[in-house]
Amino acid sequence: MKNKRRTFLIVIILMVSILILKAILFFTAKPEIIIDYSSQINALSKPSDYDPNKDGHKYLIEASELYVKAPANIAWELWPHEMNDTEISLLKQWLADNSKTLDAFRKASESNYIWMELKRNSSRSVCGSSKCLDNEIKVRDCLFWRAKLEAFDGDFESTLEDMITAWRYGIKCSNPNYPLRMQISSLLERQRVLDTAIDIIDVYKLPSADLSKWQRQWQKQFELDSYTPGLEAEKLDCYDRIQRAFIHKDNGIGRLYWGRFREFIYPCENSSILNFLLIPVTGPTESDVRARVDSIITHYKDIVVQPPWKVRYAEQQYIEFQEDYNKMPRYCDYFIPPLHSFTIFYHRVKMRQEAFSTILAILDFNTHHSRYPFSLGEIIKEGFLKDLPRDPFSRGPLIYNQLDDDFELYSVGPDFSDDGGKIYQGTNSFTGAPTGDEVFWPPLRKGRKNIKVVDMRILGNY
Repeated sequence: MKNKRRTFLIVIILMVSILILKAILFFTAKPEIIIDYSSQINALSKPSDYDPNKDGHKYLIEASELYVKAPANIAWELWPHEMNDTEISLLKQWLADNSKTLDAFRKASESNYIWMELKRNSSRSVCGSSKCLDNEIKVRDCLFWRAKLEAFDGDFESTLEDMITAWRYGIKCSNPNYPLRMQISSLLERQRVLDTAIDIIDVYKLPSADLSKWQRQWQKQFELDSYTPGLEAEKLDCYDRIQRAFIHKDNGIGRLYWGRFREFIYPCENSSILNFLLIPVTGPTESDVRARVDSIITHYKDIVVQPPWKVRYAEQQYIEFQEDYNKMPRYCDYFIPPLHSFTIFYHRVKMRQEAFSTILAILDFNTHHSRYPFSLGEIIKEGFLKDLPRDPFSRGPLIYNQLDDDFELYSVGPDFSDDGGKIYQGTNSFTGAPTGDEVFWPPLRKGRKNIKVVDMRILGNY
């Protein structure tokens, strides 16, 4: 009897010891950086004919370092014509102080390319830029202000030069072999340039000669744009996030590191707190998540460049895939690229280019005929526009309507439904509003009439 007890106790002690050992290994094991994905992304994104003398990145660094901070006592929400003399004087002085800054920015935009080398900043971060260009956006905004002031002074030729400089910067930063977040950043730059240019021509009413020149120059820039999205670098970036969050095992069965999961994972609506806490034990393995990334990247390689309406209506396989994607555990979101949102955003920016050319053509038509065209076909017939602007969210062109003393031009938007040109406000997603139309004209700005705005902040993100 004693021997049985002793044996039983020994077994219990061994089991407890094993559990303690496993617990120690569980809480002490940490993710290992096995592969330097930053180097792989750099090799992928670096131009094949790379020459430091042709790289505009050094000029961006120079512009960032030369940047002079904007004065605080200017009402920046106003346009130059709305400012008082003191504010105009401060604005001009600030622009003069940044003349060398803007010259360096121009040199960057005129370079053959702008290549951003990536590197790991810490054991917890994913790949980041090798240089921290904190003032880069401020430099671009400074250029916008100079363009606005030039337009206020009637110097529309200089305005055009500055806006095209800003556009070229966005183009030179567009590299399909960058991770998705960097491609999104370059698309955002393009969108900001186009939105600012539309506002300028709305506020300061370009003469006919300038409208024609603007249209020719912008069309030339659009034709030089060869960017199409790439997903290979994003896959490597996803792998990098995975290896930094999972305990590595050669067979790929390593689980989520307990010390990291709480940083980017949150309980799901339909899951219990217990299931949430057990994710590092029962959640997906490293190989499971990598397989999901591979599947999504492979599926979207062809879809991302197709018009969303075509994908939506013509490919039932895509719809089924998206439904399957939506059923994924939410704790996988951190590792899965937002390819659906990116696809929508990419086509929104491309559509904005066509809309901008169309707006210039309509305004030019108006200066020649003292009226707006009855249809888009009329401006094509008279040679003001080459082709109808396509709406990637419908089977037809962008929607054009005459108004009493104006016109409207819009897309049905990512909800694929014509809402009569209504603008839905209140979201902060880069894909746009959850419902409603994408309106290009009249532009949405303070004091503008003929805008149908509905506040949809209650709906949240797209």
